[in-house]
Amino acid sequence: MLTLARATGGRARVGELQQITVDDVDPGAGTVGVWHARPGPAAGSRYLRTYPLDDASLTVLGWWLEARERVMHGPIEGDRVRALFVTVRAAHKPDGTLYHVGMPIHPRGMQQSWDRLVGRLNARHVGEDGFPLPRRFEQMRRAWR
Repeated sequence: MLTLARATGGRARVGELQQITVDDVDPGAGTVGVWHARPGPAAGSRYLRTYPLDDASLTVLGWWLEARERVMHGPIEGDRVRALFVTVRAAHKPDGTLYHVGMPIHPRGMQQSWDRLVGRLNARHVGEDGFPLPRRFEQMRRAWR
């Protein structure tokens, strides 16, 4: 998620990153397509913008695609999920039902995942240059703008 946010120059919001599908990623061409929403109530339709990926981003994305493929081989009800970012472990919904492995991650779930990661990294690297990292993904995204 962070790699793709950086590749977009901070333009992609969490909700836009959440909507990326495996079809939007082209490792051969080294690009990713992101559907952007115009801000405001009378903004109009979304638009697709393609971003180039550097070698580091392609490597990280390749690792994730391999891990995602292993996760997606499990039994999933219904159609095959095309979302790029999927759950890697089961979780309980607020109503007590189970949210299965391999299901699309919602924007709130992405933010919570970021918050957990940053909490661990900030605790591990207390006092080091570049730390603490912002707890909100939005603040990190804006750092590239």
